[in-house]
Amino acid sequence: MKKLLIGFLLLFFALCVWLFGFGGCIPWTYRREPVKQETIAERKNLQGETIQKLTRERAFSSMDALITPDGPRKVWGIPYCKYFLEADGKPKRELPFLSFDKYNEPLDYRPVEQTSLWIGTDSSSIHDYDLFLVVFDEKRLLIKRTFKLNTNKFIQKRYQANELHFMDGNHTIIFSTLEGIKKYDVLNNTVTDADQMRDEWK
Repeated sequence: MKKLLIGFLLLFFALCVWLFGFGGCIPWTYRREPVKQETIAERKNLQGETIQKLTRERAFSSMDALITPDGPRKVWGIPYCKYFLEADGKPKRELPFLSFDKYNEPLDYRPVEQTSLWIGTDSSSIHDYDLFLVVFDEKRLLIKRTFKLNTNKFIQKRYQANELHFMDGNHTIIFSTLEGIKKYDVLNNTVTDADQMRDEWK
């Protein structure tokens, strides 16, 4: 009887170690959904025809977890996420430097008109309400920057400063910081004062 009890305790201990080793998850409940493709943004010519698309392929996975702060539940992951540029007559080109952006709502991607560049921006809670931006082409990530936004609720309401203003074919971004209204030049990667633009936001 004593040996049986010891054996049971050892088995229970081994089970606990095994569960904690997998973060409380049960490996045989692992499921992976099929890969889904979505179009994130498009570049158009002067006739309004799509000449290039930015697409994303993702697959979700799930696993049952017995030990979480909220009790037993299903946990989700994204084991596969890839971005591509697609254009008629050209092979699909993967953009591995964008694989970090795998959230449900991707960055706000826009083509920089009359160039081969793209810009992606985000000012949500994912980046602590700072302005996070990337600039890239089909070959590499060129710029990655973060700006501290003005979170004063009165100023946001008065000047719509919680919004980003894209101008000049996405060559320019206007946004509000604690130091005032700023203008970001995408091509030159420079920031200048733009307080004179407050009147346009009234």
